[in-house]
Amino acid sequence: MVKRLAVACTLLALVAGRLCAEDAAKGPWRLGASVGYTTVSFSAVRSALEDFLKAKGTSFVDYLYATSSHGSATVKLEYPKGATALDAELFYMVAEGVGLGGKFGYLVIPTFKGSVRGSGAYGESIEYSLAMDTSLIALLFGLYAETEIRPGAISLGGKALVGPVLANATINQSQAFVDPYFPAFARANSFSGEYDISGSGVGYEVCASAVFGINDSMSTFLELSWRGARLPEMTKDADEDLDGDSVHEIRKGEKFTDKDDDAVSFDFSGLSIALGLRFMI
Repeated sequence: MVKRLAVACTLLALVAGRLCAEDAAKGPWRLGASVGYTTVSFSAVRSALEDFLKAKGTSFVDYLYATSSHGSATVKLEYPKGATALDAELFYMVAEGVGLGGKFGYLVIPTFKGSVRGSGAYGESIEYSLAMDTSLIALLFGLYAETEIRPGAISLGGKALVGPVLANATINQSQAFVDPYFPAFARANSFSGEYDISGSGVGYEVCASAVFGINDSMSTFLELSWRGARLPEMTKDADEDLDGDSVHEIRKGEKFTDKDDDAVSFDFSGLSIALGLRFMI
């Protein structure tokens, strides 16, 4: 009897050990990372910058007219049509196929590049350039769901997340103004400098993914998601003197505004497609 009980206990221990090993291979944590392409919706920023550049070109032409000269100015603006999305995530499975956790996201966004080039009849000229580098950090929390993941098979997953988003932009400007007849005025209107603006808000993300099991503890996934992240305003971070005349053209706390002096919204919302790797630990 004792011998049979010992054998039974040994078999039970082997089965339990195997189950624990399987649970360890497919542990409760889901650790993942992905890289992808995302659209960004910067229509308000683009419109504000276009209006600003056009106004600067018009101002130069009006100056020529006021000084009995004439000439023209051309305006160009390059703007981001998409961005690179870098994400890292960690979820804990609280039930079969359902997890709670969060995701850290960072958008690498191409630079806004604007310019105004103008010339007058008597050697006057203006060369103005603007570059704006923007970025977004998102820290989102919520639900993760998955169907059973098996090696060599495709399963489905998804996420619904919400949380704070933080945005920053660095704006670099330079202007070289030349007027042979009014050199002092030209010098006063030449400058070079940069300033920062920042803002925060609440963002959300809804994702659906196709997951391919590589082995018992690792899978790869292709994810399609929609990100909502619209910041109604961005404000200037510090006082800045761009032209070195001891007068702060940029004031801390001022809003980044359009031609009507209304706050410009920065909309980082967009549709993303990403490829990633996830570990079950």
